[in-house]
Amino acid sequence: MHKRPTNQKAKTVAALISIISLLLCANPANAKPQLFSQTFNRTIPSGNSSQIGILEVQIDIPLDNIITDLNVNINIEHDFVFDLQIFIISPQQTAVCLNSYNLSEIFTGQNYINATFDDQALTSIKNALAPFTGNFKPLESLSAFTGQNAKGTWTVRIYDLYAYNQGTLQDITLTLNHAPEPATLLIFAAGGLFARRKTRL
Repeated sequence: MHKRPTNQKAKTVAALISIISLLLCANPANAKPQLFSQTFNRTIPSGNSSQIGILEVQIDIPLDNIITDLNVNINIEHDFVFDLQIFIISPQQTAVCLNSYNLSEIFTGQNYINATFDDQALTSIKNALAPFTGNFKPLESLSAFTGQNAKGTWTVRIYDLYAYNQGTLQDITLTLNHAPEPATLLIFAAGGLFARRKTRL
């Protein structure tokens, strides 16, 4: 005759299910992306013969999780986007250049309109035509942020390298795929193991 599981055994099963659920959430395929948007409407100063124009803005992210993928959406009004060089810098001071052009690559065109930098995009920003709309592979890979904690102050730095044209940074959205901190996984695992041990006593 089979015995019914005790309440303690039921608790152990529940704890183990919690661990399994958490591990599934740590899989980038199962994690829900988090969006962090901020409107700036800040002027990007034009460069001149003596100095480069620089605009620097910050986005604070409270999410205490590990990055598995990051995309950057940006809206900029500018009459001559060839002038611009855009960097994103993590709280750990890792810097990624999203775009940059040499004088030999000069082109005409305006604006970033709902432009998303995404490592999985099919078109490189270097091969795209302005106005930039849609998804583009950045000049440097955003995978440089993979494995870093998302929490903290992120910086977007825009350089205007040449004279005559100034623009406006309208807004930025960071889209993060993430996994829980390893410490979180360990706490849940330890809880499950402790409950299991108590069952055997």
